[in-house]
Amino acid sequence: EYRGEMMDGWVGAPLSDLFELLISTMPENNPGSLSRREYTDVIAYILRLNGMPAGEARLSSRASELRGILFTRREEP
Repeated sequence: EYRGEMMDGWVGAPLSDLFELLISTMPENNPGSLSRREYTDVIAYILRLNGMPAGEARLSSRASELRGILFTRREEP
């Protein structure tokens, strides 16, 4: 189920922005304590919850690659 209200605030922003936000704020009691892969997995989960289609490859945890992926509105069928 698409939860557009979360995604609407991120339209046009690169995934790297969300990545940096997650690193600086979670987990709440120990920000930055997860691995880069774990933060990327959280992003993939958020995207899936918001109805975004999965890609052919696993989401990269490299900031340079995440900068090249922008949040977009999901096209409704």
